[in-house]
Amino acid sequence: MTLGYSLPTAWLSRVKISKCRVYGTLKNFFTFSRMGLYDPERGGSLSFPMTKQVVFGVNLNF
Repeated sequence: MTLGYSLPTAWLSRVKISKCRVYGTLKNFFTFSRMGLYDPERGGSLSFPMTKQVVFGVNLNF
């Protein structure tokens, strides 16, 4: 899941930036399963846990 927001250009013209986008991404953050004893940390394998990733970023154009 990725959510982002582009700032209005009227705000950015004061600091000489043409575009600014702030975003956040979630990967493997939510798990939905009908299996009663399913552990999302195992990710389908009993050997390795499933990693959750949270990424935030900013894209700037000058």
